[in-house]
Amino acid sequence: MRCTGIINLDFTEVRYFSFAKNNILSLENNERKRYNIMKRKMVKGIAFMAAMVMMSSNIYAADISLEQQSIGLEGVENARQLGGYTGADGKTVKDNLLIRTGKLSGATEEDKTKLKDELQVKKIIDFRTTSEKEEAPDPEIEGIQNIWVSILDEEDSTANLAAAATSEEQDPMNALMEYAKSGKVKTMYTDIVVNEHAQEGYAKFFDELLAQEDGAVLWHCTGGKDRAGLATVFLLSALGVDEETILEDFNLSSEAYKENMEAMGKMAEESGCTEEEVEDVKALAGVKEEYMKDALELIDREYGSMDEYLKNQLQVSKEEKAALQEKYLE
Repeated sequence: MRCTGIINLDFTEVRYFSFAKNNILSLENNERKRYNIMKRKMVKGIAFMAAMVMMSSNIYAADISLEQQSIGLEGVENARQLGGYTGADGKTVKDNLLIRTGKLSGATEEDKTKLKDELQVKKIIDFRTTSEKEEAPDPEIEGIQNIWVSILDEEDSTANLAAAATSEEQDPMNALMEYAKSGKVKTMYTDIVVNEHAQEGYAKFFDELLAQEDGAVLWHCTGGKDRAGLATVFLLSALGVDEETILEDFNLSSEAYKENMEAMGKMAEESGCTEEEVEDVKALAGVKEEYMKDALELIDREYGSMDEYLKNQLQVSKEEKAALQEKYLE
C-alpha cells in the first residue's frame, strides 16, 4: 500500500510537473510566436517607411528641374520661379511669387503680357551695372515698378572685368577668356559675399521683398545666375530651405546654359586655353557649384553661419525673417 501510495504520489507529481512544463512551454511558444509576428511587422514597417522615403525623394528630386521651375518666357533666358521648395516648418515656397531671370531686354510682347497679366509681377529688381543697363535696358511694362539695386562696385577694377565678361558691346569669347585668365573666376562669389557695397545692395533687395504687398517680385542680372544667383541663395536660406535644395536650384543655370557652356568650352580649347582656364570659361558661361560652396563655407567660417550673415551683414532681423516666411511660404 505504501509502495502503491508512493507510486501514485510520484505519478501525480510527475503529471503535475509535466502539466506545468507543458504550460510553460506553451507560454514560451506563444511568446515566441508573438515576438516573431512583431518582428515581421517591424521589418515590414521599416521597409515601407524606407520605400516611402525613397519615393518622396524621387518625387522631390523630379520637382527640382528646369522644366518644372521654368516660367516659359521666349525672349528671356534662365527665367524660372522658386515655388514648391520646402522651407521652414515644412511649409513650401508659394508658386510664381518669387521669380529669377536673365536680362529682360529681349522680352517679346507675349513675355511682357505674361509677366504682367498671368504672373502678376509688380516689381522688377535689376542687379546690373550702369553700362549693362544702358546697353540692354529693361522694357517699361505698365503697372510694373523697375528698381535698380547695384551689387558690383563699379569703381572696382575686378568688378568691371566681371561686368565686361557679360557685356554685349565686347566679343563674348574674348571677354570670357580675359576674365578666366585673371584667376578671379574661382573667387567671384566669395568676393561679392565680403564686399560691403554688395552687402548693401542685397540688404536693399530684402527691403524690397519685405515691402511687397501683393503680386510677384522678379530679380535679374545679365545671365540671371551669379548676382541673381547669390540673391536667390540668400533668400532661400532666409525662407528655411535646406542647402542641398538651394544648390540644386543654383545648378539649374548650368542646365539652362548647357549649350553655351559646351560651345564656349570648345572655343576656349581651340584658342589654346589651359584646362583650368577652359573650366573657368565654362563656369562663366554657366555656373560651378564648387565656387558657390566656397562662398557658403566662407560665410560659416568668417561670419558664424548664414543666419548671422543675414542678420549682421544684410540687416535681416529675426522678425524680418519671420515676416518673409509668413509672406512667401504656405
